[in-house]
Amino acid sequence: MELFELLSCISICVLLPIIIVWICAAYRRKKVADKAAVLMKALEAGVPCDVDSFIQDKKAMKRKADASKNVKTKMHDHIQTGLTLLAIGGAFIVWYVLDGSNFELFVGAMLALMGAGFTASGFIGRKMFADEIAAETKKQVEEIAAEKAE
Repeated sequence: MELFELLSCISICVLLPIIIVWICAAYRRKKVADKAAVLMKALEAGVPCDVDSFIQDKKAMKRKADASKNVKTKMHDHIQTGLTLLAIGGAFIVWYVLDGSNFELFVGAMLALMGAGFTASGFIGRKMFADEIAAETKKQVEEIAAEKAE
């Protein structure tokens, strides 16, 4: 029985992540190869096409949009994530009080501590970046006023 438990732990902790990463990488390679094949056929046929818009990845565009978020939005996201983790951690702690298993206490404490860290970083970040937040807000107000003036 110990051998079975050891093999199952190894397969779950080692092989499963490797297989998942391999599947994701194979999917991306196939997607790029399919796009390249379609683009090459279009170029061979002499069809004018915009290569940049064809190749752009939606996930990369989303990451770029997330990176361009302003500081105030990022700080609010930290606070929201922290409060959510605190609530989930509190639920696990209540579950521990009702049931008494140490696992629920461990998970609840970890989630609550992570939530406290996110919440604190959000509030501290808002104070640290107050000048940048004010400058971004002023810039946004000026852009809106310029749009309305046109």
